[in-house]
Amino acid sequence: MHGPRILVCLVLAAVALSATADQDSVRRGVRSGAMKPLAEILAGVEARHGARVLDVELETGDGRSWYEITLLHKDGHRVEINVDPASGAEIDPRSAGPALRPMAEVLRRVAERHPGTVRHAELERRSGEPPVYEITVERADGSEQRVLVDARDGRIVEQAQRPGRLPAGVRPLPVLVESVERRYGGRAVEIEIKYDGRRGAYYEIELQLPGGRGLEVDVDPVSAQVLREES
Repeated sequence: MHGPRILVCLVLAAVALSATADQDSVRRGVRSGAMKPLAEILAGVEARHGARVLDVELETGDGRSWYEITLLHKDGHRVEINVDPASGAEIDPRSAGPALRPMAEVLRRVAERHPGTVRHAELERRSGEPPVYEITVERADGSEQRVLVDARDGRIVEQAQRPGRLPAGVRPLPVLVESVERRYGGRAVEIEIKYDGRRGAYYEIELQLPGGRGLEVDVDPVSAQVLREES
């Protein structure tokens, strides 16, 4: 009896989804493994709730995507739930989403695989894809290694090498990041090494503070002294 019911639900869901969602984004997410197949998600939802799926819409906001699913229970009442496309778990889209690995921890993992100087590190959030840290490391021979790390579990998902050059003598970045995060009570979301004629090389670090406020600080890479703050 479950087969026909699920088939009907999938047809209804496919119609609703095609009318409201970016199909290309969904296909890319499923192919890359970032999103579970819709059929698998719907089967799990029906089994958990003992209800029929009437409608599915792919919603996006704040760099995140989720399925908004309408269920019909046996007594006739309808319920809307929100489901994470990556895990199939029910979520509150107003919440901050899944916990992310601290940047300092990710930088240590990357340093074990790719010794060198971190030139750039940034948390990237794209619709329909898992959040990733994009990290650029300069190696001893002057080449650059670009590394993408899944921000949810710290897994390295992509690596590519390219040319580049940085001066020697900078402090290990994980230690510097932890120091800045402790000082301001926030989380580093973007790091870039920059230069000017007066100060030479310095790290520009963007922090996300409690309450959602942002703060940008410039830090000396050798002494760890904060050179500038800007909200």
